[in-house]
Amino acid sequence: FGPFVHEGTDGSSSSLKYIITPEGRILNKGTDTSPIWDWEYYLKDHLGNVRVVIAPTEDAGYSAVQQETHYYPYGMRMSQLSNSANSTNDWLFSSKQLESNFELGWYSFGARNNYDPALIIWRSVDPRAEKYYSLSPFSYCANNPILLVDPEGDTIRVAESLLDNEMAYRAYQTFINSEEGASFVKLFETSGKYGDIVVTFGADTEKTEGASGDTRMYVDEEEAAFNGEMENNQNLSFEVNINPGTMTKEGNDGFVNGKYGTHTKKSAARSNYQRTLNKAKSLLHESQHVEIMTRDMKDDGKYDIHPYYQHQYMKDTKLKYCWDRLRFYQKRNIYNVPYDPNSFED
Repeated sequence: FGPFVHEGTDGSSSSLKYIITPEGRILNKGTDTSPIWDWEYYLKDHLGNVRVVIAPTEDAGYSAVQQETHYYPYGMRMSQLSNSANSTNDWLFSSKQLESNFELGWYSFGARNNYDPALIIWRSVDPRAEKYYSLSPFSYCANNPILLVDPEGDTIRVAESLLDNEMAYRAYQTFINSEEGASFVKLFETSGKYGDIVVTFGADTEKTEGASGDTRMYVDEEEAAFNGEMENNQNLSFEVNINPGTMTKEGNDGFVNGKYGTHTKKSAARSNYQRTLNKAKSLLHESQHVEIMTRDMKDDGKYDIHPYYQHQYMKDTKLKYCWDRLRFYQKRNIYNVPYDPNSFED
């Protein structure tokens, strides 16, 4: 029943055992009619693996470790280093549930419920195998589990260029964990409204000036030009890139946020926080372009809503972070086609 997990022994009745939350579990130590609630919280690494489970103690403000798990790169537990004496938690690698049935040791993912970390393979074919002809349909994360993850079989990808840049990675995490980012993921994940579309987030580290981000649309891997068309059986995908820059180091001279000078530890941290937030806003802005362009192509198979009018639509519907680009187009006064907000609606 979604996040509500029931367990039973006689095959006919069951009781609520725990509730899954984004941050851990709420355990029911009582009964359905007289529940007694205990909380467990997950501490995860950068790949989403649950490394430590903690629970509050009777001493206010203190917690105790209930479970500690270490992994080999492909998800097997390092049994000699791991300890789960105080918790029955089985949501572990990539925050997915370790299936205990028949002691198979497989993980249950969204698109495929049978990842085997011992053999390092999926035990069923990738449902999107036609998009990755160069890879085995049974391989996990293109054989690169240190940089790549495959949560729920999502079609949202993170390019290596983004993972290699600290500023870009922090900005992506800030965006994806925001309310708007979560809404975007829900639309483009495998089970979402636009689950057949691949979106890749990356970082263009070669840019030193100009736009802070850009979105490119592809039809069967060919970049779609304005006024382009798409047949019903063609694949649509997007690349979203931001210009991340680099983190400010303490004691370095540099030009940050309009001021030149030597940064102390405190000022460098403040600059990095603000710059990360600004880059996250850029990702949010570009994600809005992705959604509008998707709706445009899905409507009639044509890309005919110019970016200027996309920004105008963002403004009229109070979507965030459209003003700079809109002013850019307005100053040049180069597009005079009448604006029709109805053309954006589903």
